[in-house]
Amino acid sequence: MARRSATATKTDTPLIETPQSVSVVSREQMEAQGADTLDQAFRYTAGVVSQSGGGGNSGTAGTSLLMRGFNSGGWSSGGGSLYLDGRKYPINSITGVQEPFLYERVELLKGPASILYGQASPGGIINLVSKRPTSEPLRQVGLQMGSWNRQRATVDVGGPVTEDGSVSYRITGLVQDSDTMITKIPDDRRTLSTVVDWNATDHTTLTLLATLHESETAYDYGKPFDGTVLPNPNGQIARDLLVGEPDFDAMEVSRNTLGYRLEHRFNDIWTIKHNLLWYDTETDWSYHWISNRTDDATRRIVNRGAQRRLDEETGVTIDNHLQARWNHGRFQHTSLVGVDYRSSEFQQRVWVGTNQPLDVFNPQYGNQPTMSDAVSRTSRVDYSHLGIYARIKPSSMIAGYFCWVVAGMMST
Repeated sequence: MARRSATATKTDTPLIETPQSVSVVSREQMEAQGADTLDQAFRYTAGVVSQSGGGGNSGTAGTSLLMRGFNSGGWSSGGGSLYLDGRKYPINSITGVQEPFLYERVELLKGPASILYGQASPGGIINLVSKRPTSEPLRQVGLQMGSWNRQRATVDVGGPVTEDGSVSYRITGLVQDSDTMITKIPDDRRTLSTVVDWNATDHTTLTLLATLHESETAYDYGKPFDGTVLPNPNGQIARDLLVGEPDFDAMEVSRNTLGYRLEHRFNDIWTIKHNLLWYDTETDWSYHWISNRTDDATRRIVNRGAQRRLDEETGVTIDNHLQARWNHGRFQHTSLVGVDYRSSEFQQRVWVGTNQPLDVFNPQYGNQPTMSDAVSRTSRVDYSHLGIYARIKPSSMIAGYFCWVVAGMMST
């Protein structure tokens, strides 16, 4: 059972002394649940509801959560609620599924958190805590097989590199090939995470972190009302029906991160921490949409349209803070003052097209959509954020946060 957390206060504080609600899903709990998305990891956490209907394992799910009634996602550069090791991580349901296997635990800080984190959802924030190097050798290999031809292999190795243990490492990887309940839609993933710890001195520690992630799936638009929720003289539409085209519909995600964490303790009172994360994401998403009703004559045919959307984002987040642990009379206090900075460049391009109608009871695939040569919609957002925060006395949570935000957007 987790007893301490740094998510609510940005300091290592016992949960019982934290004046906010923090839910921690440990590595052991995620393994017991068999969770391979964040939706599934938070399945038994109060105040959290999956917007994907329970946390299916499609690559288009995993970060689509309602926390105390507020959306955890949002515009990728703006008010999202996902953090990686305390740093803003602007990933949402469009930028791919998160892999709980890469994390030692995931923590949910419920309620407003802008006092220390700046722009965030009022429902709370999610902090992903990466696996860290181990002091003892770790060798773990896993193999899984399951429904829909699911095949999954995992590796988790780590331990000291030097005899004195001053340098240690951890490598975590995952490969998955799988189908889904919808015909022709895969759920394939490739993920690799590397962490290196260097205890340069008794007072200075440097941690290097890097991840590579690729996934391939597709978006299931859904089925028409007739033959699903409403009766159809031709019968019920098959649940595994793909309304798009196998050679067109796809969501391919590439996501890379690189970062480091530097901590130096001057003495028993003062400690400074520097935390940086660079990220680069690209999502190539092509899908078909359909009419919500079948045709009046045969009750078998639905009209279709197509769209391709390309999202690209690169950015960096930095969090620096100075911490003081001091005594006053019989009381011990922890004070914190820090500066965080975030900058990103986001670009989106959209193409639209048309395709032949589809017989939902006898689908004949092979008709490629006719896409527009010109880009139908383009948007670009350059975002910068600078914040200053301070916290005094964890018991009273006297704190403040001041930020300066500059965002520019161009669209056509």
